[in-house]
Amino acid sequence: CEISLAGRYMVLLPFSDRISISQKIENKEERTRLKRLVNSIKPKNFGVIVRTVAKEKGLVRSEGKEYVVQEGDVVLFRFNV
Repeated sequence: CEISLAGRYMVLLPFSDRISISQKIENKEERTRLKRLVNSIKPKNFGVIVRTVAKEKGLVRSEGKEYVVQEGDVVLFRFNV
């Protein structure tokens, strides 16, 4: 039985360490940027699937916490596991 926690920009996969980027994101630089970004916030023993809508999104760091933002609105907190 596999467990996954789906969100707007990514899917969190417990008991995995793999980072996968949507195949619809074809630009190599963007795929590399997203992989680096996710790797910087990913908890140990968790995998992540980055969805297409995460393209060109970034992080905001505030008081030691990290957030994924879209158009200035905080939409996803860093996972604290």
